[in-house]
Amino acid sequence: MKKRVTSLVLVALLILSSFSFAFADETGITAITIIHTNDIHGRIEEDSYNNVMGLAKIAALIKEAKEANPNTLVLDAGDVLHGMPIVNISKGENALNVLEAAGYDYMTIGNHDFNYGKERLFELRDMSGIGMLCANVLDEEGKPVFTPYTIEEMDGVKIGIFGLATPETMYKTSPLNVEGLTFADPVEISKEMVEELKDQTDVIIALAHIGLDESSVITSKAIAQEVDGIDVIIDGHSHTLLEEGMIVNNTLIAQSGNYDKNLGYVDISVQDGEVIEKTARLVSAEAAANTEADPELAAIIEEINSKK
Repeated sequence: MKKRVTSLVLVALLILSSFSFAFADETGITAITIIHTNDIHGRIEEDSYNNVMGLAKIAALIKEAKEANPNTLVLDAGDVLHGMPIVNISKGENALNVLEAAGYDYMTIGNHDFNYGKERLFELRDMSGIGMLCANVLDEEGKPVFTPYTIEEMDGVKIGIFGLATPETMYKTSPLNVEGLTFADPVEISKEMVEELKDQTDVIIALAHIGLDESSVITSKAIAQEVDGIDVIIDGHSHTLLEEGMIVNNTLIAQSGNYDKNLGYVDISVQDGEVIEKTARLVSAEAAANTEADPELAAIIEEINSKK
């Protein structure tokens, strides 16, 4: 009987140890996964002809990622609420509901997210189960109109995420949509955010609708060059496809193109409060062709279509 009890204890210990090593290995390295999209422009439905993955399939991939690593965050870098009849008909609410059901955690604000007017965007902000982060959109008193940043903790690793919107929003939506708002300098705001977050967090992420188009007033590359301390920029606006990301001044810039033709992944390794490795990769619609759409989200999208 004593041997039997001892054997059962050993088996239990082996099972527990296998779970503990799944997310933080014996070296004390914690793996964090960031799944990201940008510039969906309302394309929440799958369109295989145009290589659009659709949010039901993305939801299935998100579930797979979270099963593999519960330390997973899902982010969108803006321009998601407007662009196709399925989301335009509800003035963005359908897009938000689908993103939330798919498992998204946070988004930042793209210029086209203002297309329904700022008051409607504020309504969506207040009803959303997804955090809308943006530090540089200010009201007439100079106060942010969205939550500037958040801090998430995963397996003891503290992750600071702040949002940025392009100043080009002032003329890349109707000026009436942003009347009374100021888009502060993303570089200066980023410096303020890093100063605010550096002693509170182990990882700093900028969720930015800024882009890499050199003709723009500001680029994410310029922010990375001028602001020390940002570990990762999850980017949008320029519809740039970065298959393995771009390293600038020790900042990894990641962007997944547009129209959910690709799903972005950033893998971050943290040890003793320091980022020791960060890599970016993409999964294309073609590569995910055999992935089955999440049935619950597919049903939500079908219900939305039935009410159009």
